[in-house]
Amino acid sequence: IFGFEAVDLGNISKIRIGHDNKGLFDATWFCEEVVVANTLTNAEWKFPCNKWFSKKMDDGKIERDLILNGPSGPGFATYRVTVVTGTV
Repeated sequence: IFGFEAVDLGNISKIRIGHDNKGLFDATWFCEEVVVANTLTNAEWKFPCNKWFSKKMDDGKIERDLILNGPSGPGFATYRVTVVTGTV
């Protein structure tokens, strides 16, 4: 669980999540879901995943697009969030 500050994203319909497969240990991880919450409006979007992010397991993908209510359309902004979970 982590948080970050950003401009109001409005209604979210698609996110991309993944990792770079780098690190001292196995980069494999399982994602049940991603929850995006706007703490000012209490709006919340849940993106179910239930997939492994691993080159060794499942379908071998380390990046996935998670879609809520169909594909995104024009006018959507792109944000990159980098999370470091250990020392490099």
